[in-house]
Amino acid sequence: KKSGKPTYLEMVHDAIVSLKDRTGSSVPAISKWVLANNEHVKSASSNTFKNRITTSIKQGVKDGRFTKVKSSFKINVEFVKKEKAAARAKEAAKRKIEKQRQKEIDKAKQRKKMEAEKKKAVEEKKKADEEKKKADEEKKRKEKMLVKVLTAEEKAEAAQKKKRKEEAEARRKYIEHQLRKRRYPIEDTKLHR
Repeated sequence: KKSGKPTYLEMVHDAIVSLKDRTGSSVPAISKWVLANNEHVKSASSNTFKNRITTSIKQGVKDGRFTKVKSSFKINVEFVKKEKAAARAKEAAKRKIEKQRQKEIDKAKQRKKMEAEKKKAVEEKKKADEEKKKADEEKKRKEKMLVKVLTAEEKAEAAQKKKRKEEAEARRKYIEHQLRKRRYPIEDTKLHR
């Protein structure tokens, strides 16, 4: 093919298919159809055109594309079967590739979904840990407040103990001082008042 134009073999094939003659299409009928439906072949001389058409027909017969019936030509049934089989195989290959591509896309989606779920689970765990941490901190704070409340009562008790201790210490010092000071043993009785 040059610049997207069909080859003479393809044009002959299209001509035979389009003419739909049960007994086959003759060379003049094929030539007439090709000239009528393809503008680019009109520029060729009539001898060149005839030669190319006959060469294409012979090549088609040789390749098994056309079958000769007397002086007419038909599309070979085996060739049609082969063409259909090739088209089916091509379509199957295309479907297989598409299926594989779809499988890969699904795998990628699944992987992405799993990663998203993993990320979500990690975030949820992190959130739960933060909430637990907050709850622990709140619990500790409440315990500290409770300790503070208790220590207020305990402080009063500790202050009383301290006061008693200081009083006892002062009394002991006073007794020691008096014992050093005494002149007569009789004064001992005065100390135990």
